[in-house]
Amino acid sequence: MPMVGKKKFSYTKAGKKKAKAYAKKTGKKMKSKGKILMPYSKYSSKQKRLAAVAPPRKKITRADLMALKKKKKNAKKKYSK
Repeated sequence: MPMVGKKKFSYTKAGKKKAKAYAKKTGKKMKSKGKILMPYSKYSSKQKRLAAVAPPRKKITRADLMALKKKKKNAKKKYSK
């Protein structure tokens, strides 16, 4: 979410444009909260195990979730036979 100071703007192109214009007008920097990642050191033990499933091993990514889904599917096939 684009932010200038404490004022929030929408995710749309128009919102981003307004945020840039407002930042230029006020002289403040525009920040985006959408891409902030939690540092690995603050992950819980379950989150660390999840992150270690697929590379990159220090981030929770879509690849980790897909690998778990695949493991689950294979486990169901194994027990259904």
